[in-house]
Amino acid sequence: MAKEIATFTYVSVDWIHSHPDEPYKFFCELDSQRYETRKLVFYKNEAVGYASEHVEHLDFLSPEPYPDDLQYIFDQSNDYEVFVGTEIGKEVFELLWDRYVK
Repeated sequence: MAKEIATFTYVSVDWIHSHPDEPYKFFCELDSQRYETRKLVFYKNEAVGYASEHVEHLDFLSPEPYPDDLQYIFDQSNDYEVFVGTEIGKEVFELLWDRYVK
């Protein structure tokens, strides 16, 4: 029986908002169903959080899958937030993961 090879998508997401204690940048590895498997988050105070199924530091993996459309706007109750996402290469993600986690 052939072993199934996992396929991943890598994304970079900018979160434009005015919340001082929330991250402004995410880098995520998504599985074939678009669930996070690894994630890095960057805060304005220069802290870096990360999460995987084995470790959590200042963040956690989302229980919800990422949307197929990475560019969307959320506007609710005078609290304006914009998420802008783009796909990145595995190499970029791995360089960041190695730098901040290993």
